[in-house]
Amino acid sequence: MSARTKTKSEIFDWASEKHKTYKPNKEIKAQLVDKIMVPLVGPTAVGKSFLAKRVTELDATFSEMATITTRASRPNDPDHVIADVDMDDFAGLIEAGELVQFEPHESGNLYGTTPDCYIGNKIIAPILSTGVETYQQLGFKQVTPMGIVAPSDTWGERLRERAEGDDYIDRLQEARKVLKWMQIYMHSIPILNNETNHGAEAASEIILLTENPTADNLGALRKRGFIVNMQNHVRRELMTRHGQ
Repeated sequence: MSARTKTKSEIFDWASEKHKTYKPNKEIKAQLVDKIMVPLVGPTAVGKSFLAKRVTELDATFSEMATITTRASRPNDPDHVIADVDMDDFAGLIEAGELVQFEPHESGNLYGTTPDCYIGNKIIAPILSTGVETYQQLGFKQVTPMGIVAPSDTWGERLRERAEGDDYIDRLQEARKVLKWMQIYMHSIPILNNETNHGAEAASEIILLTENPTADNLGALRKRGFIVNMQNHVRRELMTRHGQ
């Protein structure tokens, strides 16, 4: 049965199933071969979106990846988020293989990208850790994942400001998974976001290591130590608030 004959909820279920084996068509993949993708991975409130924006401010050869989504638009949506995409239209893009990639969200909405979402040859974006492997298989010229860490006390304050109650617990549990990925996935380059010079130091490091991923990443071992500190913070918070 065609996706276009289904209800919104049926399309979402259909898309969730298609997501398991989805691959863009050859014409779409051919548009990615000259592009460098820099995924920023890290838990909520670590500063991924902030650093992506700072990188584009410091180096005009970078652009932020745009996203299309079926969710409703929000007043504070940045220019690179294209909301209110019709569910039928999104399904049509999936059927034709015209999306670079897409993700079903637990909210019942779909998120994805088309080739037009990748402007220029260097694209930076916060993504889920589960999406890194997908990007590595899409045929980009280079994919250089960066794992964003921060001092645990600073990060903890940001997280508490952003969420509370069950939402806070959910974000802590999500952070636990992401931090574990960052700890075991050694190909991700650790970047410390301590907000020095309004993020300029970390953003400059991202730019340098995108150009030369094998360059000496000063303090890489120490930065990986921040992952352990953040994990300990998550563990303490979950034990205190949820008995886990």
